[in-house]
Amino acid sequence: MHEDGDVRRLGRIETGQLRVFAQSLGPRDHVVLESTAMTWAIAELLAEHAGRVTVSNPMRTRAIASAKVKTDKIDAKVLAQLGAADFLPEVWAPDEVTRALRRRVAHRSSLVVSRTRLRNQVHAVLTRNLVDTPVTDVFGQGGRRWLADPRPRDRPRPDPGLRSAARRPAGVAQPRRARQLRHRSVG
Repeated sequence: MHEDGDVRRLGRIETGQLRVFAQSLGPRDHVVLESTAMTWAIAELLAEHAGRVTVSNPMRTRAIASAKVKTDKIDAKVLAQLGAADFLPEVWAPDEVTRALRRRVAHRSSLVVSRTRLRNQVHAVLTRNLVDTPVTDVFGQGGRRWLADPRPRDRPRPDPGLRSAARRPAGVAQPRRARQLRHRSVG
């Protein structure tokens, strides 16, 4: 947005063009972004060149959220106007350590969801084939031994890939509470 109040229209900037765009910025430029999945990487890149980078909270930007006509063009113009008026609700910017921890937690969460999905598939195969398991926990030590036994003719077995994928992936620590409970029950 120019000092005279006119919005400078740049059009859509694709991911591959971000570095070139960032290099075109100067210390007097103020860039406003809406918070998205890639926000912090983009904000860091732009902050190397722009005088100020603001990340807006889309949930608190009522002018955009309540608009009857919503397009990227209109949203960008409203963000520019709110940024120029210094009337833009910003989000808290986490430091790099916090962002790294968030990525680790999100990754672990996706691994747990995948493991749960695979375990449910194994249970579904066993249930669909009316297989009575001799163990209470198919994925405990005894259950894994039972699953690994050579297949008797009367017992269908889940795909070996499902058995191995349903275990906790290497490098994913067992949650502290589960370790504490396991150690209490053993001793």
